[in-house]
Amino acid sequence: MTVIGIDFGTANAMVGYFDGHAARIIPNAWGAELTPTVVNVAPQGEVTVGAVAKARGALAPQATAAGFKPFLGTPKRYVLRGQQYTPIELTALVLKSLRADAIRYLEEPVSEAVLSVPAYFDNRQRGALIEAAKLAGLTVVRLIGEATAAALAVQAQPTEVQRILVMDMGADQFTVSLLQRVEGTTQIMQQAVANHLGGNDFTHALVADFAAGAHLTGIDTAAYQQLFDQVAELKKTAPTAANTLTVGDRDYAYGVTAAHLKDVFAPLLGAMRVPLAQVLHSAGLRLTDIDQVVLAGAAAQLPAVRQEAVKMCHCLPLMSAMPGDRVAIGLATVAGQPQVYRTLREMILAPISAHSFGTQATQETANGEVTDFFVPLVDRGDALPGQAVCSFTIDSGEKITSVPVFLGEQQHTRDNVYLGELAIPSAAAARQITVQFAFDINLNLAVAIRNDTTEQIATAVFVLDRDDLNDLDRARIRSRVAAFQVPTKEEAENQLILTQLERLSHETTGSVRERFVAERLHFLQLLAKQNLEAINRARDECADFIRDMQSEYIL
Repeated sequence: MTVIGIDFGTANAMVGYFDGHAARIIPNAWGAELTPTVVNVAPQGEVTVGAVAKARGALAPQATAAGFKPFLGTPKRYVLRGQQYTPIELTALVLKSLRADAIRYLEEPVSEAVLSVPAYFDNRQRGALIEAAKLAGLTVVRLIGEATAAALAVQAQPTEVQRILVMDMGADQFTVSLLQRVEGTTQIMQQAVANHLGGNDFTHALVADFAAGAHLTGIDTAAYQQLFDQVAELKKTAPTAANTLTVGDRDYAYGVTAAHLKDVFAPLLGAMRVPLAQVLHSAGLRLTDIDQVVLAGAAAQLPAVRQEAVKMCHCLPLMSAMPGDRVAIGLATVAGQPQVYRTLREMILAPISAHSFGTQATQETANGEVTDFFVPLVDRGDALPGQAVCSFTIDSGEKITSVPVFLGEQQHTRDNVYLGELAIPSAAAARQITVQFAFDINLNLAVAIRNDTTEQIATAVFVLDRDDLNDLDRARIRSRVAAFQVPTKEEAENQLILTQLERLSHETTGSVRERFVAERLHFLQLLAKQNLEAINRARDECADFIRDMQSEYIL
């Protein structure tokens, strides 16, 4: 029985296997190597994952969950169509779909897997990932660090000492790792993580640039997601002065030159040098001491990131057409060769915080609206144990009686996980308070609040349990994951075509919209007749129609 390797990322996942000679990537039901780690619930309760869920997310972002991987092992909950979903359940749904892809492709049962984990995952999160895999029908043979997996994709001489520098850029972070390979043994020597430096951050930067140029303010969640998805595709292509972006039912011109793109990305590209310098300094090495540089992660496909990597390292990093497949190839190599992971050693680095912890503050926007924002006191990646202190001034007239505590990485506290709150002693007399966060190696969080006016202090401890599920909750989750039916290849392709046509009809107007509506109605009529030959022919024709229309109208 084949053991598969799964690179489960924040934005996308990839599956590989070892065919006896080399590691191979397994395509999903849509023929793509990357599967979006997205879950959507339709109005009728139908659950979809992957490309269809991502496309539906543009139409119904409130019924769509994405980016849930970092919240594994936390109390975070997603409410989709009135039902609560945990990060474990959402992960299990995607893993079940990936397993089905592997079974379909390999034409044999699949029940074991090697999974990748990022540098910041603690034991709590690793356990949650293993639990999700079990719900999906998979036994985890081993968890492998993403950087280690990427390094294993590099062929080395068996008797040589080789230092490998892995630069891995995912959706929300940039990790630089130094590994050493000696006679088949691979060991992580140093590692540094830069938060808020990933593919999503480059997309947010372009969205902000476009919004400023178009004088757009107060964009709602649905419109922002629509814009985000368009810009995410735009940033992967060569710059052009003739781009059209749609917000709501209005089209905007967005010209992007290479020089302008460089200016927009400059702060993010410059930040890439920080973790590289940290790793080399900690190891007491220079770039000339490095034998091989590997560029990995889906965000490394960005031309600007590749170019910056070359400038940083003064060499051409080892990369493929899709750098994201480096981790999957390494996992597949381990999965298919037990002797590899028996000799694999991953050095236990100093423990770091897997999440950011903080509180809430308010500010007035340019249009006079008062909004909340997240103030992190502990950043993801901070060394454990540790502490942080911050002072806050309470404006006269404000009635603040307590300090809320949140976990997460989002700008607004409403998008993060609420852990609880601590009352301010003698709150009525408080004009300035000092908040202290102290956390131990197990990430138990002790919060102290000092009323600087009265000098009174209040304290509380927040224990981050893996979850608060009871047996009934767990039984319900098991039942829902078991009931999830992974569509056949043909059904998945049909779902994607229908969803793409629906999304495009919402994003266009006039005669163009009418053409999308008519094409979708025609395809639905054919599906109702259940003529497989006609359906297959129409599906190919619809795919060509969508490509032609997107090209003609720059959708």
